[in-house]
Formats: sequence, structure tokens, C-alpha cells
Amino acid sequence: MMPAFFVTLGFVAAAAGAPSFESANRAYLAGNYRDAATEYEALLKNVPNADVAFNLGNAHAKTGDWARARAAYEKALRIRPRHADAAHNLSWVKKELERSAWSGDEMREEVVPFWVDFPLRFSPAESEILLLVSSLLLFGLLIALRFVVRRGLRVGLFFGALVSLLLFVAAFALWGGRRYAERWNRAAIVVAREATFRLGPSEREDAVAVVRAGRKVRVIEAQGDWFRVPWPGGLSIFVRRQDVVGL
Repeated sequence: MMPAFFVTLGFVAAAAGAPSFESANRAYLAGNYRDAATEYEALLKNVPNADVAFNLGNAHAKTGDWARARAAYEKALRIRPRHADAAHNLSWVKKELERSAWSGDEMREEVVPFWVDFPLRFSPAESEILLLVSSLLLFGLLIALRFVVRRGLRVGLFFGALVSLLLFVAAFALWGGRRYAERWNRAAIVVAREATFRLGPSEREDAVAVVRAGRKVRVIEAQGDWFRVPWPGGLSIFVRRQDVVGL
């Protein structure tokens, strides 16, 4: 199935001095994909918007920059996990990378554990709304239980409060789990044609691996101009910031 390379229109508030969403869309529709990508990137720095990230991915894909396209679609899905068009295009771009950039590459990306992946299927707003609604429901039922005197109603309210307590615990676990998952699953996409990973944050350190464009790596922390990433065998190795795009 072909990718959805249409541009998402709409209104996105821009910071003073930043290009507007409409201006970037006009550049895209005129076929000026590199200019559009530059404007979308500038806008995305100030506005974490899934549609802006989606359009950025489309602009990069139109120029054949599959690695940056993947990074943009991944970013769109982090903002809005159920962005169907971004998910579809991401799958298509990864197949293009497998066919071209990753041909003969034996590297395997780290598998995200279920306990990290599941909370990230909900957006930050969704997890916060679930927590707020469940806490208000629990609070309301406890207040009602305090003032209702009829035995039949009190029994119903008690079981309702018990269920709402379970919902609150689940919502709190989801909210807290998402915050933890965001820290654990901090990642970056290699955008250099070949990025050299070294034992330390210096060009003088020994090279450990060469990773091709489009690969996703988990980021432990930033150290100056370098990112520290995990490596099989318990190693921590380093890649230059300029060779990757953070998600």
C-alpha cells in the first residue's frame, strides 16, 4: 500500500519570528520540499504538534531522506500515538530503509519491552485525563458515601467506590508508567549515511561500530556534543549529536 504523502492542513500557533504552518504547507504544495522541511523543523522546535511532524516526515520522504522522514514520523507518533497516517508512512519508510540503506546491515535494533511500549500508546493528555476523571469519580463517590444513609444505596456506592478506586490505581499506574517510559525510551535516529560509535565521547576513542542511516538507538544521556547509548554486553558507547536526530 502506497504511503500517504498528502499534507495536513489546519492552524498551528507559531512563536514570534517562526515560520507559520500555512507558509510551510504552501512551500510543500509548490513542490519546494527542502524549504518546507526547514520551515516545519523550525515550527516543530516551538510547537510539539503531531501534524507538523507528520508533514515534516512527508517533506523529507519526498526528497528521499528516509532517515529524517523516519525520525519525523516517530516524533509524530510520540506526540499522538494513534496517528494512523504517520504509522502507515513510518512502516513504508522502514521498508525503504531495509531495501536500500540497511541492505547487508546485520545490526538489530533494541526491542522495546511491553511495559515500556504499552504506556506510550497513550498520549500525555490522554493519561492525564484518565487520571483526573478517575480521581474525580472516586472523590465524588466517597463524598456521597459519607452522606447517604439508606443501606441499599450505601452498598451500591461502596461497590462503585471500590471499582473507581481500582480505576484510579490503573490510571495512576498508566500516568506514572508513561513518565518513566518516556525517560527509558529516549531515542534518536541515525541521519548520517554512516555514524561511527566510539568507546568514549571523543574522536580519538576507538571505534566500536558503524551504524547506517535510519537506525534507531536508545539514548542514555547527552555528554556535550555526544550521546551515550547502550550496546550489547553491557557497554556504553558514544555517537556524535550531529550524526543523529533526537526524538
